[in-house]
Amino acid sequence: MLQAEVAFYIGGVNLQERLSALGQPTVIPRPTALSRRHLDCQNLFDVCLAISMNKHIVGNDVEAHGKNLIITTGANQGGKSTFLRSVGVAQLMM
Repeated sequence: MLQAEVAFYIGGVNLQERLSALGQPTVIPRPTALSRRHLDCQNLFDVCLAISMNKHIVGNDVEAHGKNLIITTGANQGGKSTFLRSVGVAQLMM
């Protein structure tokens, strides 16, 4: 069990080093209470895309305070799926 937990933390350190080498920002998130609807991100990017392309990725800013529903719209090939993937990965990594 200890080996698996240590491997997780080593993976996190390796990921942070790789993203820093690509010039991507990293942060320590501040989770809020479940009763408080709050989503606020600056320069949010798809980690998987940055690593697979091996270059700096431009991020998105999001500010949704007190919102029950967020609708993402845009043209085909406009980055909607990439944006949603970046939100999902950020939530998982938090």
